[in-house]
Amino acid sequence: MPHLPWFAASDAGVGQRYVEAVQSARWREGRDICDPDVIGGICRDLGFEAP
Repeated sequence: MPHLPWFAASDAGVGQRYVEAVQSARWREGRDICDPDVIGGICRDLGFEAP
């Protein structure tokens, strides 16, 4: 569920960056944003762990 880590991103102060990264992964890169590895990678890139 790509929307759930948004809460952790928001708490970490990177909520907007998370949304932008997820949208880019889906629409620009064609990645499966429901794949936990994809979301986990985005979270790590932004400096926090996915819940």
